[in-house]
Amino acid sequence: MDISYKRSMNDTYMVISGEEIRERDTYQTRILLENQVHGLLPCKIQKVNGEELFYYEITGCQSLKNLFENKKFDRKELENLLISVLRIMEALDEYLLNRDYLLLQPSCIFCSKENKEYYFVWIPALEGRIEEEFRQLTEYILPKIDHTDKEAIALGYGIYKESTES
Repeated sequence: MDISYKRSMNDTYMVISGEEIRERDTYQTRILLENQVHGLLPCKIQKVNGEELFYYEITGCQSLKNLFENKKFDRKELENLLISVLRIMEALDEYLLNRDYLLLQPSCIFCSKENKEYYFVWIPALEGRIEEEFRQLTEYILPKIDHTDKEAIALGYGIYKESTES
């Protein structure tokens, strides 16, 4: 999977390509392209030189990786992220979308600068396991927790413990 970024007149896109990603004419792909599932980044597919590219609009958003590069999670920020992950899982279930296609890598989770909501990338036919993605996310979060915030420590390490026991 290759990730690049593209700017057009007023919009910014994260572009994902790769041999392992194959757009299929399925129910799930149509749901992604024709509906705005709350919590997922808007997506469109473009073919360039015979290759299908997924364009996710990230205008006005910052990746989790960039957002917490020089900043630590406090309890409220950590809680907001975890609640957003829970909500996107519920939304995927509501639309009968496969949870395993959700990317929980810090570079693929975006926070809106305007409303501070998190938005996620979902790619049909991507091979993965949501449990592994979530465990890796919790491992990323642990060193980024504000270790002076006892509630954030308890929440972060509690979630990590649960993710490793599944």
